[in-house]
Amino acid sequence: MRLDYLCDMQISLNESQALVKPNGGEEGSLFVLGSGIIEGKRLCGTVRCVNHARRRSDGVMLPDLHGVITTNDDVAILFHMHGLTSWLQVPDGPNGNLVSWITFETDAEKYGWLNNAPCVLEGAVQLHPERGATGPTRVYICVNEMI
Repeated sequence: MRLDYLCDMQISLNESQALVKPNGGEEGSLFVLGSGIIEGKRLCGTVRCVNHARRRSDGVMLPDLHGVITTNDDVAILFHMHGLTSWLQVPDGPNGNLVSWITFETDAEKYGWLNNAPCVLEGAVQLHPERGATGPTRVYICVNEMI
């Protein structure tokens, strides 16, 4: 498999944040709204999304983002991202190691190639007290080299 660069995403998850732990431990659910930008040669625009993530008892987050990209030429592209964020301790505090799968949907002919483009995303998540989470992410198209 080969990974071909698609774009960079910068999303801030910081609106209407709620983390609930109904069973008294560390496991629970997160709900947060976010926004940001996406930049690449083939895909540019703004992003609005919601993350309804699971938090495991070891603190690892399982993001489940649904959102819409509004491209610079005013096309709507829906996306769904799910994956895993583990935490590493660095001098500035915890830093999230984000690896996810992301798919896209659109009815715009110009971007129709995204409907069948399996993609992965890597990112570095920084937590900011009272401001939520943010960080750079990079999206790659997975190209099957066995065919």
